[in-house]
Amino acid sequence: MPKYFRDEGHFWGIGVGIPRIVIRVGISTIDKTLEEARNLLPEKGVAEITARHGKALFDTVDIQRAMEFQAMLRSRFAKKLGTLNVELI
Repeated sequence: MPKYFRDEGHFWGIGVGIPRIVIRVGISTIDKTLEEARNLLPEKGVAEITARHGKALFDTVDIQRAMEFQAMLRSRFAKKLGTLNVELI
């Protein structure tokens, strides 16, 4: 659980001095990727996505947990993002 924004930045792929637009796009890209992953499973009619040799990569529970984690991070660091003038979509 990241306690500090710099730890959060590592997850989001952002760091000191990165322009606001890059931060916003990076966070939004994670949101979009998670949405696409969640929609992929029902579209494909499968319960999980597997690698070539049958090892599970992720399932709906994994996606839901990642979405909850992303929402928690956005909430926890909303004030810091506001200080940086990063408006999330």
